[in-house]
Amino acid sequence: MAYYIRRITQAHPQLKALVFYSGSNDLAVTSKDKSPQEILDVFKNVVKTVRETHSTTPIFWIQISPNERRWSVWDKISETNQLFQNYASITPNLYIIDAASALLGDDKKPNIKLFRDDKLHLTEEGNRVWAKAIKPYLDKLK
Repeated sequence: MAYYIRRITQAHPQLKALVFYSGSNDLAVTSKDKSPQEILDVFKNVVKTVRETHSTTPIFWIQISPNERRWSVWDKISETNQLFQNYASITPNLYIIDAASALLGDDKKPNIKLFRDDKLHLTEEGNRVWAKAIKPYLDKLK
């Protein structure tokens, strides 16, 4: 995302909005993981780059979603989501989409029926649930 953002924004001068889902692979339980602050810092640079050519275009960031495979780093994911929320609260035209809570079961853990066997990627039903959570935010653009 950070590498290609300038190319994307320059190729589309009339963007109505930008929607990002990023950071999930940066918290994948490996030795190469980034810290929540490092993930936010990369995104801040993306926002800065977008603002060079699209000063008022709404930017939406979809919270990192819970999943069983990365549940052991849910504390870091939650911290990352909170850092993004704090950043959005002081940044004009930056909005956070809470789609993460829609993927949790009654026990506040990932709803396993919404994920494929790899315990990471969404099933068709999971994608419908995720889309339903995202849609109201984007409907406000109309």
